[in-house]
Amino acid sequence: MTEVPVDTLLEATLFGAGRSMSVAELSTALGYDEDEMLDSLYSLRSTLKRRRGGALQVAEVRYTLGDRSEARCR
Repeated sequence: MTEVPVDTLLEATLFGAGRSMSVAELSTALGYDEDEMLDSLYSLRSTLKRRRGGALQVAEVRYTLGDRSEARCR
């Protein structure tokens, strides 16, 4: 059986969730480390920019609450 690319898993997960998800949430859900997840998110964002009329958007949002900073995807 062929392994499904991480970008495809990310797109399906985000579409199915129907909400913003943090990199940590995606890493936990898909079983990849956060650095690999970030690389895949950047790749997916590039892919989605080339498509016309897609339902997903990947955006990096940084906020600080105390000393906590996170990237979120929607």
